[in-house]
Amino acid sequence: MEKQCLLCGEGELVESTRERHISDAFGGDSFVTLSTLTCSVCGESEDFSEKNDVILNHAYLVLKKKAVTNILTTFNSNGISLSALERSLDLPQRMLSKWKQQRSDPSASAVTLLKLVSLFPWLIEVADKGFDPIESKRIFLNIARDNYLKYCPEEMTTSRKIERTSSDIPAFYFDLGNTVNATQYRPEPNTDRDNYIIVEPVLCN
Repeated sequence: MEKQCLLCGEGELVESTRERHISDAFGGDSFVTLSTLTCSVCGESEDFSEKNDVILNHAYLVLKKKAVTNILTTFNSNGISLSALERSLDLPQRMLSKWKQQRSDPSASAVTLLKLVSLFPWLIEVADKGFDPIESKRIFLNIARDNYLKYCPEEMTTSRKIERTSSDIPAFYFDLGNTVNATQYRPEPNTDRDNYIIVEPVLCN
């Protein structure tokens, strides 16, 4: 460790420590102890030895590995097997198993992919459909409809109609007063054009 300030070249360096909280949405929380060297003359503080970077990188790696383990465990609990992930996402089952057991380090891109699929499990169905644009829109709107019904405030339900078209494509009718941009959509002929609009996958490019 440096004994003299590298900035002013005069003062001695006094070391102090502090706790820092880091977190990962899927890996949990952790606390790391970081050190700071402060010059007794000029008062500048810095991690002159750069050991804090090493500590933080290791701590984030641990959380990343825990995140992957938690995600894959949750997938299994929800009936999504490693073989299904391999088939849909082209991630080798053996590699997924090693990640789950924390016997190897997943890449940053793989961690991001698993997090996205964990947040939006319907992406697996999209992958199973070969990423077909129309099928992807159908899947997305089905999920959007279900979540809308689940989380929509009760006071909005009286003016909402949600039906299915004869082609089994979900049709969404929203009150125009609650629509962000009604001009994007085609009015449904069988409803009051002044009150409702329809949104279908084939129209949402």
